[in-house]
Amino acid sequence: MSVTQSNRLHRLFLDRQSSYRRGHSTETAVLCVIVHAIDEQRITGLVMLDLSAAFNTVEHSILLSVLERRFGVCDTTLSWFTSYLSGRTQTFHVNGTSSDQLPVSCSVPQGSSAGPVEFIAYTEDVSEVSNRHGVQHHLYADDKQAYVDTPVSDVPTALCHTTKLYL
Repeated sequence: MSVTQSNRLHRLFLDRQSSYRRGHSTETAVLCVIVHAIDEQRITGLVMLDLSAAFNTVEHSILLSVLERRFGVCDTTLSWFTSYLSGRTQTFHVNGTSSDQLPVSCSVPQGSSAGPVEFIAYTEDVSEVSNRHGVQHHLYADDKQAYVDTPVSDVPTALCHTTKLYL
């Protein structure tokens, strides 16, 4: 069973995380926000975030802690993830010259089947922060959408609330 299938079976990913789910895309994530606003006849303020080189920002020790704490990964499986992430090096090649090998303590391997799943597990805490501040959100891999909506009659209050959150 793949990591993605296991996460789907045990409902480990948040409902607001659309990555690696059949019938979901960045477009459906945006539509989820827009359709909700239209159905409810509300005005929505939407901030869309796309992290640059996002997979390179994953700190290994934090990821391992998240896998253990949030997903219950332990024993042999946790040892496998630890082994998979540790001892990695990188070398730079420029104009025919190579650098020495340098240790890599952050990033998840891109092009691997585990890398994207590890990344979305790593960033799930964004939901907790959003919930704590009353900001609705939707996630799709490294894309984050934070939004607030309000009835047309309450726009001044919503603007005041949003300004306090982001300033």
